[in-house]
Amino acid sequence: MKILTRIKKNSLNPALFLVGLLLLSLLVKGQPGPQGIRYQHGYDTSVGSPFESSNSSARYALTEAIAKYHTIYFDIQEAVFSLPDLAGHGERYYPIFTPGISFLAVPFYWLGNLFGYPQIGAYFSTLIISLLDIFLIAKISQKLGGGKVASLLGGFTFLFATNALSYSLTLTQHLAGSFVILLAILSLTWDRNFKNNLIFGVLVGIGALFDIPNVLALLPALFYVLSRHIHIAEYSNRLKISIRPSLFVLALGVLPLVAVFFWYNLATTGSALSVAQFGGRVKSFQPVNIAPKASIVHGPQLLTYNPREMVQGLYILIVSNERGWFYYNPIIAVGLLGLILGYRKSQSKSFFVLLFSTILMIIVPYSMFGDPWGGWSFGARYLIPASAVACIGIGLAVSYIRPKILLPFIFIPLLALSLYINILGALTTAQIPPKQEAQYLSTHIPYTYKYNQQLIKNDTSSLAYHLLFSDYVTPQTYFYLYLGLLLVGLTGLFIYSLFEKP
Repeated sequence: MKILTRIKKNSLNPALFLVGLLLLSLLVKGQPGPQGIRYQHGYDTSVGSPFESSNSSARYALTEAIAKYHTIYFDIQEAVFSLPDLAGHGERYYPIFTPGISFLAVPFYWLGNLFGYPQIGAYFSTLIISLLDIFLIAKISQKLGGGKVASLLGGFTFLFATNALSYSLTLTQHLAGSFVILLAILSLTWDRNFKNNLIFGVLVGIGALFDIPNVLALLPALFYVLSRHIHIAEYSNRLKISIRPSLFVLALGVLPLVAVFFWYNLATTGSALSVAQFGGRVKSFQPVNIAPKASIVHGPQLLTYNPREMVQGLYILIVSNERGWFYYNPIIAVGLLGLILGYRKSQSKSFFVLLFSTILMIIVPYSMFGDPWGGWSFGARYLIPASAVACIGIGLAVSYIRPKILLPFIFIPLLALSLYINILGALTTAQIPPKQEAQYLSTHIPYTYKYNQQLIKNDTSSLAYHLLFSDYVTPQTYFYLYLGLLLVGLTGLFIYSLFEKP
């Protein structure tokens, strides 16, 4: 019996991983074409396509350049494909983004290309990372006192009931950034020795390669590590500061990744300390003596933070119907409530302070950013890592809220609404215009998920639908079937979690 129990326990996570993989596979973007599955060897940027956003297409172009041509520079076709998220230096063109996501996708591109599906292969890098986020959330929640099933519910809620779902189908940084932040937080529960400090340093370096703001999000975790290595005591009316030697191993983890970053910057911008955004965006291509030539707009394009923008930025990011965190992901409220309850019940409150600080270090800088909308996007895409941290609290909420008879009336309606909104986005498009742009478009497009409601009536971006189900059900019926499947499955996890002991 003990052997059977152990097998059952150890097989739960792999089984749930496969279930998650199957569910996400039903959403993967694509369409059948006359010569197989489209988007594998072309640059179609139509609405609902894998390349609908330059956030993905510019990164994919770099992955393709590395995998196919063994270079980090774009040819003219790749450069035009990457506009407007394109930078240039001299006659060389490259994405304005840090290169980590493109580097990560290269082996997936090679694997996909073996079967004739390089685009699907490259995008699967994000999909796999997003599934791993589920189990990181669950592991952290368990360590803080949540039940196992309740903690897994928090992980699945993050991926399927927030706008993380739409971006798990792209080649962007949000899910990979969440992975690094979550793994760094989990590593803080380990013993602080040379090996674990080395791992933390590597995570900081990888986070910077994925996206520079990840470093800001990791600052609370870094200070937490420092507090475990630096001790200040008063001795003979003098302050004595002692530092554990293992702290310096952090640098050994960070430096190799920083070296890669410096090499990439030097090769692209001409300066190891200058990231691509400082080189200016390429505005357009104009034919000059037959060969196209780029027009480069010079000036700093890096994130610029202006405190005067904070009030408007917080409104856009948190409550607005354009991008609001709670508007697109109302289930997040349960996670935040769980973190508050965990803080009140915990004997080690500093860890919960760390979690809240991480959330704030994601929200506050972006509230001061000149573009809190994130361009044409679905929900507050910048806050996806904050959603991941908040969903740690869902397992705690289910475990701590009393009386439990109230929980279904709180959790299930918020879950259903969150699933409805975010499955709708995943099955149509993540390209919703900000209000100030939408009102000037010649063809009216809603600036909320009403746009997705309109699109699902006639079509869906799902490759599985077009290959397997289009002859049997309408796109809207496919949406409701998928919504019902997820709602029943997560409600089942929720009900089971009510009866488990933390």
